[in-house]
Amino acid sequence: MDKKHKIILMILGIALGYAAGFGGGKLLRYLFPDKKASFLIIGLIIVLVLFFSIAIHEMGHFIGFKYNKIPVRMLNIYILSLIFDGSKWNLKFNHNGGNVGGIVVPNLKPVNSHKEFKENQKANARAILGGPIASLLLVILGNFLLAKDGYIAVIGLSLIGINVTTLLTCFIKTENVYADFPAYKAYKEDDFFVALMLYQYAAFAVDYKDVIENNGYLRDLLLEGLLPRINNRQLDLFTVSCVTTFIEGYLAGIIDEMPKDIRNYIDYYYNNYEFILEEAGQEANKQLLLYISYFYKKEGNLDKAVDIYDNFTLKLPKTEISHYWKTQSEQLILGKDNSDYLLNKHNIKPNSNYNIFKKLEGFYYYDLIINQKF
Repeated sequence: MDKKHKIILMILGIALGYAAGFGGGKLLRYLFPDKKASFLIIGLIIVLVLFFSIAIHEMGHFIGFKYNKIPVRMLNIYILSLIFDGSKWNLKFNHNGGNVGGIVVPNLKPVNSHKEFKENQKANARAILGGPIASLLLVILGNFLLAKDGYIAVIGLSLIGINVTTLLTCFIKTENVYADFPAYKAYKEDDFFVALMLYQYAAFAVDYKDVIENNGYLRDLLLEGLLPRINNRQLDLFTVSCVTTFIEGYLAGIIDEMPKDIRNYIDYYYNNYEFILEEAGQEANKQLLLYISYFYKKEGNLDKAVDIYDNFTLKLPKTEISHYWKTQSEQLILGKDNSDYLLNKHNIKPNSNYNIFKKLEGFYYYDLIINQKF
């Protein structure tokens, strides 16, 4: 962001802050004409309504999945997770953080035909709308409460403000983020997007091994949608993530032979990785390059694998994820025995999603195979 845009944002922030303060003062005098309002209580109400609203939004998704006959594997809200183990639900506490907000993870089965794929596509699209519908209902409830006096009206106003904001965020679409409404549209119209979501979420199923190993139809469909993207040398999140998924499956022995077109894309990515990471240095881009180094090592091209290790992996800033990547690279590329560390699930942190999915056994499936295979 350049200096001009920073100044504009600062001015807008000051203006909005002044408007909120002035408007808030006027509103409090209207809601509490005869008594003094407690800012502590009002602040507590806003915080509680925020937590409540996001929880209800995620429950809307949960009900949407159940209504559309899609089994649910996990409901995660803040630091709490409800996880289905195949027979009962278990409440887990994420003591070192989850995600800000929540997520609902379906418990998928293998997709074996075009009919099953289309059924999944339609059901998942409809299920996504459960969250926005729940938020809309809270806005309506807030309007009823706003007609009351005092702190009840504050609850109503908070419900309206927070859930209108939530509904607006449901329209967000960027290269890396598809909020509810863009995701709904993608599920309805983009077979490649649907196949990628279903294929990647298979790892979180209760019977993840069976689902992964028997998802051949879905893998073929995914490859069909990937080919025009990689032949056009696309570098968007979904293309990069899909190529990473294929390399991961190849390294783990799920895929016997790497398709020629993906091999060509891997070479293109390697030959241009400095430029690519400079232009699009997202975590997904970096993880793909890391997996390319493992791919080259498996293929016997040690020089390229070591080049990536020396000029990329070793230069990563210190984080929990980069520490795992470096330790994994030492073993897979340099032959150092780090198996005690790498086969301990608590240490496996392949990407920033580990705090959300670490309670699910399938999250570690590929890494546990890869970490003992070389």
